[in-house]
Amino acid sequence: MQLSKAGIHTALIFGGYVHRLQGDGMFLYFGDENTEQKKAVELALQMVSVYTHFVKNDLKEYLLSQGIENIGVRTGIDLGKKEDVLWGNSGIGEISEVTTCSLHTSLASKMQSSALRNGVVVGQYVKDEVLSNDFFSPVCQRSDKTESDRYIYRIDDRNFYYTQYDFNWEKYLKQQSFVANDIYGNPIIKLPSSVNSIAALRPIAEINKPYFNEGKNDTRKGYR
Repeated sequence: MQLSKAGIHTALIFGGYVHRLQGDGMFLYFGDENTEQKKAVELALQMVSVYTHFVKNDLKEYLLSQGIENIGVRTGIDLGKKEDVLWGNSGIGEISEVTTCSLHTSLASKMQSSALRNGVVVGQYVKDEVLSNDFFSPVCQRSDKTESDRYIYRIDDRNFYYTQYDFNWEKYLKQQSFVANDIYGNPIIKLPSSVNSIAALRPIAEINKPYFNEGKNDTRKGYR
């Protein structure tokens, strides 16, 4: 439940749409017809970087104090281009669900299963939208993977080979404009105070280093 709360609020902060909750898992969309493709990818990567940082560090500290160990998250992200995605609305009236039918919708969850604990795996189209290649390495380069793991999907007779990449979210996070580093090189997330929904993260964990500490002046523990 704590993971879901943190994930929902972080997704909302970065403009994500929480499409579905499955146990402690989430299915999110980023972007709409008014959002450029590159911007949607940026928001998705920022969200998952902040969320994974929170789970790996701050929420972990709180859960360990409650005797809960081995907590982590895994994430898969893919980009479905407009011509490759079919949107639909199934159901009747208010009892309905907006969803997508696309190869890349399915590949996102498949790439999640390829991720390490507190790791993120993204598809080729996501990587193509980021200017730097410094944040990505093919999944097959892991010591426990083989070259056959390079492609998450392939169609040989169409010469279609879709690569999956490990995303270095920690390196990416430190280069974001809303992140500063403390004297030890640890990231401090300073999202704008105008984002009201950030306050909802405060009660999730007793130690909220990356998040808003209302009424506190110690900037080492958050931002104002």
